[in-house]
Amino acid sequence: MNLKITKAAVILSNKLVQALLRLTQVTTDLPRKIIAQEDNNNIGELDSLTHNFMSMILALHQMFQEIKNTNEKLEARVEIRTQELSVINE
Repeated sequence: MNLKITKAAVILSNKLVQALLRLTQVTTDLPRKIIAQEDNNNIGELDSLTHNFMSMILALHQMFQEIKNTNEKLEARVEIRTQELSVINE
């Protein structure tokens, strides 16, 4: 399960980077583009891109939280098992 979450986080991270690169392209020299009314489609896409960006942030946050929770559970299990083995070895 942890591996699946990690893979999903990597995939979403890659998509986030691609979206950020696209956002950079669209917003570079944006004031001039607005004044010149260039790339109206790009300006219209900015809202959609922003929405997608926020969705990816929320998804990544949730996945990282799941990874953190899984790690905490694993650490607790290791601690319990270590205590059990300590008792057995005494």
